[in-house]
Amino acid sequence: MRDWPDPRPFLAVTFINSGDGIATTLVPLYLDHSGYPVDVIGVLVAVAGVTSLISRMPSGLLYRRRRARRLMYFALTLQAVGTALYALPVFAGGLYPLVGDVLVFGIIRGLHGFAVGMATTVNMALFMDCLPPGGNRHHHLAAYASALSLGYTIGGLGGGVLGEWLDYGPAFVCSAAFPLLAGLCVTTPARGGARPARPPAPASLGKRLQQFAAAMRHPQVANVSLVSFFLQVFHQIGQTYVPLYALGMQMSLAEIGLLRGTHSLANTLARPFGGEVTRWLGHNRVGVLGLALITGLLMLTPWQTGLIGLLVLFVGIGLGRAAVLVANTVAVADIPEGMVSRGVAVGLYNATRDLGGIVGPVLGGYIAAAVGLSPFFWVGPPAVFALFGVLFWATLRGARPAEAPA
Repeated sequence: MRDWPDPRPFLAVTFINSGDGIATTLVPLYLDHSGYPVDVIGVLVAVAGVTSLISRMPSGLLYRRRRARRLMYFALTLQAVGTALYALPVFAGGLYPLVGDVLVFGIIRGLHGFAVGMATTVNMALFMDCLPPGGNRHHHLAAYASALSLGYTIGGLGGGVLGEWLDYGPAFVCSAAFPLLAGLCVTTPARGGARPARPPAPASLGKRLQQFAAAMRHPQVANVSLVSFFLQVFHQIGQTYVPLYALGMQMSLAEIGLLRGTHSLANTLARPFGGEVTRWLGHNRVGVLGLALITGLLMLTPWQTGLIGLLVLFVGIGLGRAAVLVANTVAVADIPEGMVSRGVAVGLYNATRDLGGIVGPVLGGYIAAAVGLSPFFWVGPPAVFALFGVLFWATLRGARPAEAPA
């Protein structure tokens, strides 16, 4: 067991995602309860993706081992404040109508997204720096991916149960405790040891932006970023609009929480095996097959008439997402650090995920408003997968000349 890294980053990301999971479970349901139309719900859900994306580049550029702890404390404090503020429109909206305005809710959503984006970027880079040289990186990264999903398992179940028992306002306040617990798990990587040579830190903002642009042109970074983007588009479609479909079937908040929690639990249990699946099939095959599975299952949603059918679909979607996410995480860790810095690679990986988090709910909201919620599942997912197939093929084709032997 001596080759295992410090467990605290695992616990930190579990707590971070638990708090985020409770909030993200309740936000679209609270907005629907408040009477917002489906396209506005999609935009408000996407606001967190916008600000999370904004946080990725400065977080990646600022990351250094010596300042990782301070960055984490700042981000976790911000997450706790932003999550607790979700309760403000619930408690004070009746007395102060301005507090319940859509713009105020959008600002709160943006603050929450920025904090979570910063915390997850810094924590993932810190975790990778804690990996023991020569250890089994596939197993370690699969375990980290399981910790990510475990947090959302707790968050999904906790969001539904707390919302059912306590109502929306107190449930949002409870979710703010989780980033504070994550603060108890913040660590710094050990100094010294055999580490690959890193590119020197850029001296100016212009050079730092050039560093990001150069990383985006790296074939493996481009491939990983594309899969990360589309995986998150599908994830946001499922996590936003399947619960709204279930709410339309008169399911309770606890049942919807069970639905999301089961999806994340399937993710958690499958991810430890994801490293071996990646070793067997390779990153590319896992990405394509996993996204194809998710597409097919989302298309089956309108034929489900009860909780059991949706649970079966969400288990399958969770398994597909687990395989793709582990393969992509391993691909990020395998990028040669002498060519792309760890902070920049992780920042780009998470930035494309955030882009998917923006596009997924917004695109889904407008399609659902145009064709209806049930027909949306027959139109949106297959169109997104077709676009992914074209772009993925183009990315692989463009990378061949660079990989060809001289």
